[in-house]
Amino acid sequence: EIDIEFVGNDTTILDMTFYTDGKGYDPGKVKLGFDAAEEWHVYGFEWTPESIVWLVDGKEVGRATAKLGPIPSVPGEIMTNVWATQNADGWAGPFEYSKPIQAHYDWMKWTPLADMKSVPRATK
Repeated sequence: EIDIEFVGNDTTILDMTFYTDGKGYDPGKVKLGFDAAEEWHVYGFEWTPESIVWLVDGKEVGRATAKLGPIPSVPGEIMTNVWATQNADGWAGPFEYSKPIQAHYDWMKWTPLADMKSVPRATK
């Protein structure tokens, strides 16, 4: 599992995590300099056997290598969701049932590693 997360109590921060064999690793959080809930941006990651690189608008904002933990090596799937919980108030803030919860996606794309030569790569 490789995560790009926006926590509802502060949508100016991108939270990056990954899991290998059920164990989670936290490369950190990134202050975006904008509110992700206010305008469209492009978020992604490049996953290779050596690293995971998180991207915002084509620029590298985080990187994990095997120094942090083993990089996932088994196939995965793409999943999007809104995750509501009553057990993570300190992380996500309290869940409010009084208003609708929504996530909006304009588009998604998956490019196999073998085809990456034709896709713009991350820049720092």
